[in-house]
Amino acid sequence: MYILYNGKQYRQLKSLTFAPQVDILGNELVVNEFKAEIITDDDITIGKYAKLCGNSGRVWAYYRITEAQRLSPHSVTIKAQSDILILDRKALPAMMCNNTSAKTIINGCFTAFGLTCDIADDLSDVNLNGYLPEQTARQRLQWVCIVMGAYVQSFFNMKCTIKKIDTTTTNIPTNKTFYRPKLSYKDYVTSVTATAYSYTAGTPGNTDEWVKVGNTTYIQTSQKASLNNSDAPLDAPDNVVDLSGITIVNEDNVSGVLSRLAAEYFNREQLSAEILNEGEVQPADMISVFDGVGNTISGYVKSASFTFGNTSKSAVVLTQTVTEKAVKVTLSYRYDGIEIDREEFMFPKNTDYTLQNSYVDVTAAGQRRVYLPLKKETKGNTGGGDTVKRVNCDIALEYQDNILSILSVDSVTQSEEVVRIA
Repeated sequence: MYILYNGKQYRQLKSLTFAPQVDILGNELVVNEFKAEIITDDDITIGKYAKLCGNSGRVWAYYRITEAQRLSPHSVTIKAQSDILILDRKALPAMMCNNTSAKTIINGCFTAFGLTCDIADDLSDVNLNGYLPEQTARQRLQWVCIVMGAYVQSFFNMKCTIKKIDTTTTNIPTNKTFYRPKLSYKDYVTSVTATAYSYTAGTPGNTDEWVKVGNTTYIQTSQKASLNNSDAPLDAPDNVVDLSGITIVNEDNVSGVLSRLAAEYFNREQLSAEILNEGEVQPADMISVFDGVGNTISGYVKSASFTFGNTSKSAVVLTQTVTEKAVKVTLSYRYDGIEIDREEFMFPKNTDYTLQNSYVDVTAAGQRRVYLPLKKETKGNTGGGDTVKRVNCDIALEYQDNILSILSVDSVTQSEEVVRIA
């Protein structure tokens, strides 16, 4: 890992921490950050941006430096935070939405600060109805995400990205899971409620609730809706999660809001696990891990606290978990009929799967070989029992006695004197 600041790479880092989180319900809009001690004589300026990058050059975070403290002539500690922090610094005027583009509202939350964002294509045609009071840009963005079923990704990108919640599941192989994942349990939530609002321009009566936008007065009517947790014990004390007060919740979207609340709060399980993770698993992803006792547990990643070394790993917390009986699918990587490596995946029974075949890196007797799978993917159905799938490989690279031999590649391109091998 390294930090790129002011065009310069800083690779001598200590105490690097990066633990991004996301609330897929939108109840909280997290300000993500990274911290590090940089061994350098250079001055670091608060307010400028810094990139946290992987060794391959991939951007893990692009945040504004909010703290920089020199510990010694050769060392400075920094904290850099996402642009969500800035969105709290200005109030946006009240507005009435009448089939107003959510994309326009979201963009306005950022352009008010001279910032831009990316919005997923499947959110670009969503329209909103209801009242947005004077509020900070951060709160407005949060409200919009709640009613759309979207979240803000402020990690592994150059600017904030608003995305739809995705149910696609990534299965974590057993050789990338540390120890045994641990389940914990939250308190029972007995019901979730939300209030749907509607607005009509007119003159309010003495008992009417109303709001005013510009010179127009709108009469506000509201109706509460709720879902009860049928799995809660009869003697469980009342514990109600109430989402009233978000005045762009209306009769058209309140059912979706309640369903997402119920999915989160009626499920008491929360899973903690440690996995090898080079950034391919991120908060808001749906992943599945093996619990070590015959089950797979799937859920959304709420947070991922990274630890950096020769490889990166992360402590992840999953919410909205589902536990199912597992069967094993083994990928047996073979060259010339001999097994050179294997990967094990745990899936629920009778599940269709598509697995990306891996390159295999083996060193033996002073010779290092990288093997190329002849097929990129392995597909199948788990059925009702364990299965072994053969993946035939060829030698791609061979390194011995300081000589690298290139034997098989996917493609070669040449531009002037530079040859790129993929």
